[in-house]
Amino acid sequence: MLGTLALACGPAPEDEPDVEHLSLEAGTDGVRLLGSEARFSSGVSSPFDVSRPVLEAQRTGSPGPSVAFDGKVYLVVWRDERTGGVFGSRVKPNGHILDPAGIPLNLTTGISGGRPRVAYDGTQFVVVWVSSDGIFGAHVEGDGDVRRHFTLSFSDEVGGPPGIACTKKLCLVVFTVSGDDENVVAAARLDSRGTVLDRRSLSPGFNNAFDPAVAWDGRQFLVVWSDERGGDEGDIYGSRVRKDGTVLDGRGVPLIEVPAGQVSPDVTWTGERFLVVWEDGRDGEPDIYGARVQGDLRVVEPTGFPIATHPGAQSAPRLAHDGRESLVAWGDTRDEDFLIRGARVSDDGEVLEPAGFSLPSSGDSPKVSAPAVASNGRDYFVTFSAQAEDAEPFGAGSHILGTRVKHDTTIQDSPPLLFTRSATAQELAASAYGDGQYLAVWREARAGEEERLLATRVRTDGRRLGSPVTLPTGLNPGTISVAFNGATFLVVWDEDVSPDTFERDVRGARVSSAGVLLDATSLPIAALEDTQTHPSVASSGDGFLVVWEDGRTSGEFGNVTDLFGTRVSSAGAVLDPGGFLIAGTLATEETPSVIDAGGHSFISWVHFDFTKFDTETSIRGARVTESGTVLDSPGLLIAPGPASFAPPALSFDGTNVLVAWAEGPFSAGSMISAARVSGSGAVLDAVPITVAMGETSRTRPTATFDGSNHWLVWEENGQSIPENEPVDVHGARIRPDGSVRDPGGRPIARHDEPEYNPLVVSDRAGRTAVFYTEFVTEEDVMNTRVQGRRLTGSGSSVR
Repeated sequence: MLGTLALACGPAPEDEPDVEHLSLEAGTDGVRLLGSEARFSSGVSSPFDVSRPVLEAQRTGSPGPSVAFDGKVYLVVWRDERTGGVFGSRVKPNGHILDPAGIPLNLTTGISGGRPRVAYDGTQFVVVWVSSDGIFGAHVEGDGDVRRHFTLSFSDEVGGPPGIACTKKLCLVVFTVSGDDENVVAAARLDSRGTVLDRRSLSPGFNNAFDPAVAWDGRQFLVVWSDERGGDEGDIYGSRVRKDGTVLDGRGVPLIEVPAGQVSPDVTWTGERFLVVWEDGRDGEPDIYGARVQGDLRVVEPTGFPIATHPGAQSAPRLAHDGRESLVAWGDTRDEDFLIRGARVSDDGEVLEPAGFSLPSSGDSPKVSAPAVASNGRDYFVTFSAQAEDAEPFGAGSHILGTRVKHDTTIQDSPPLLFTRSATAQELAASAYGDGQYLAVWREARAGEEERLLATRVRTDGRRLGSPVTLPTGLNPGTISVAFNGATFLVVWDEDVSPDTFERDVRGARVSSAGVLLDATSLPIAALEDTQTHPSVASSGDGFLVVWEDGRTSGEFGNVTDLFGTRVSSAGAVLDPGGFLIAGTLATEETPSVIDAGGHSFISWVHFDFTKFDTETSIRGARVTESGTVLDSPGLLIAPGPASFAPPALSFDGTNVLVAWAEGPFSAGSMISAARVSGSGAVLDAVPITVAMGETSRTRPTATFDGSNHWLVWEENGQSIPENEPVDVHGARIRPDGSVRDPGGRPIARHDEPEYNPLVVSDRAGRTAVFYTEFVTEEDVMNTRVQGRRLTGSGSSVR
């Protein structure tokens, strides 16, 4: 129900002398997201890349950007698919983009992003957005520094996008509040420190009001919105709000009341009066109309005047004033294309370009929409989103573009400026050691391409060897695992059988120790009926053992999966077509891990027992010989749990296997626990070893043996609920006798930016590396990337 809103404004008009002055000094507290330097203690290296980042155009934006001017630079802001969800970029009036990869505006808050709006309060840019959690914002300096974050409201009943307008050190933010069968327009005053001074409702309850926008005239704010109190179709209503928060017009007064709906209004101050524009349905398909409104709310054109009434749809108008005329921009489909068109409106209400003029689109993303406009007092800047020809209109996956427009409508940037650039996003999948090197495997999707898996070799000193290898994956490759048998790496993964089914198969490919892909077509390791997922692989003899979660025996409600496995030869032959049963009960066996335990393989998994009142989870295990014989059926009970839904971490020290897992209750923090299992299948720790515990959340443990100690590495948050804190990577060493060398663990990677999905791997001779995924804020990256660190001792990295 909530329409599109994109308010943009330049420097706030000067306060007039009879307006009460509020002395609100800006605070000095804040959060710096960019440019801070890490400090590393001995024992953990600086991070290294597994592939060279290249800044490229990316469709990570969403429709509905916003723009404002601070007297020196424009700030364009938008919703983005990257971590944090809200990004911005500064651009000079000469068209030079100062932040080619963007600025993350919401990176460390743990709060979800939304469609942002931006204004300038005379000191700083003020960015606000509505998410599923409430209304939030950030102050951004002219140099691009994110000074602070603030909260206007924690509520799941607010809607957006919001509107914002500012005077010196004071902003009015407008938004909708939803209730039972009603939507109310509300406003909040915000000072320059991000403090909410008050909140007020502007429209009555038991009514639908939406699409608020706001402007400042030097004495008062004017808020306009679409309001259905007169029927099922919206009219344009307005209300003035003084700087001290006084609402001058009760629950709003009608400005435009004509048949059919008037929605998606925007408003600007022209120096003499307000100009309000909106999307109007009086003639069937939507058109653009406008009206001039005096400071006392007298409407010069009570039914509005036409700005764009052409075939097709004209929608979502936005405008800004340059001191002489106002530029109105809108989405236009008159030629069955999605274009942005504009027209200037003079202060006396004359439309200077009755046919409108077109703004440039992008060749590979011709479907443009949702403009926003700002002015530097002489000329204009228009920003908008652009999608591929086959994209769903107004969906995600957009470029954010912009162009400068001279006062006389001359387009200065054609093709338009591109703001959504970054290195390609990566996510770590698997890593293994072999023949003096690590093989790191990750998932990535380049712009316009399907997701794929790549692998590269990395020396133990962190230097890359050769170029990445693209693995022969199908649709949506998922859980990935890799092992080395002394000569060859085998990478396994699960993938969709087809776009039209939920079934998945397990497939794989071999990579030589020289980095050569040996299988141009993937190996069908488990390409069976039903679904095979969550594969794990380990060396076994001169070949490999692959295990997976299998749904062929699923119960009536599909909630039972068993574990199957197959041996794969060094030549890539699947030796047990269809697989053999490893663990199958009336319960559910999930998320297996496997390791070479010297003469046999050891497998561990999470066992689910479903009762009438509860679900119990435990850690189970089993040994499998090199010939494929299961020695422990239905499996060893290693620990009663409760265990997290994640593969147990496994490490072999030459005698015993260390099994590690995360356990809860997760609502109050979680702990990393471990137990040793002997070669004969005896559980050596009846009471599990506590590696780390406390009120923070710990998940996704991974393990290796470095020749002297087991290394356990995991994700850790600063709070018990993972969404509330950026994730860090922590670790601890455990001696072969089960004693913990680093009780509670120590940080390995602890930046302001989130680090997650760690994998620890070692050559068993003292050289150990941790690979993980991190949002990298360097200017040539600005995306999630796979990073590595060498663990050379007991030190840790700190910031």
